[in-house]
Amino acid sequence: MKKLLLVDDDLTVGAIIKQGMEDLDIEVTTVEDSISAIKLLSNSTVQYDLMLLDINLEVLNGVQRTGFDVLDESKSHIPFVILTSSTEKNIVNKAAKHSVLGFIIKPILITHLKPQIIIALNQAELSQKMITAFEHNSTIDIVVGLFMEKLKITRQQAENTIRSHCRAQRIKMALFAKNTLEEYEKNGGKLATDFLVS
Repeated sequence: MKKLLLVDDDLTVGAIIKQGMEDLDIEVTTVEDSISAIKLLSNSTVQYDLMLLDINLEVLNGVQRTGFDVLDESKSHIPFVILTSSTEKNIVNKAAKHSVLGFIIKPILITHLKPQIIIALNQAELSQKMITAFEHNSTIDIVVGLFMEKLKITRQQAENTIRSHCRAQRIKMALFAKNTLEEYEKNGGKLATDFLVS
């Protein structure tokens, strides 16, 4: 089940979104103000897949709080979609700098909301997969470089050695690379790879 965090001070919007997400098997957590949202995002162990974020939230001490305050103060990395009744250029530009996945214009229509949420969830999942793949490739490249340096072999030889070992042990290269780096750090910069080299 996907988890969605809704940050909006309008209870009617919250009820509409909760109702609309039920048949999509999406669990919705609703927060009505920026302070509660920041606390939740800073302390929660729940991994939200997507956040719907209203731009104009409550007025606190005479200052208009916004969804951008929530993003900035919580340092949240949850993919998000903006809820707004405004498409002013400054809002669009600021949202783009925060890597927004999309905009949902109020008033909200369920028939428009559902496909936008599905698309945003798919984009968020794809982004996460790309980040994970990049991290794995970076780790593999680091280990290949270590093999080249420590074993005085070429890049091709290092890659072949790692591939052969991974096939023989039936493990993925990314896992092997991660484990090798951890061992390298534990062993004070010594590469425990004698068993790999024939």
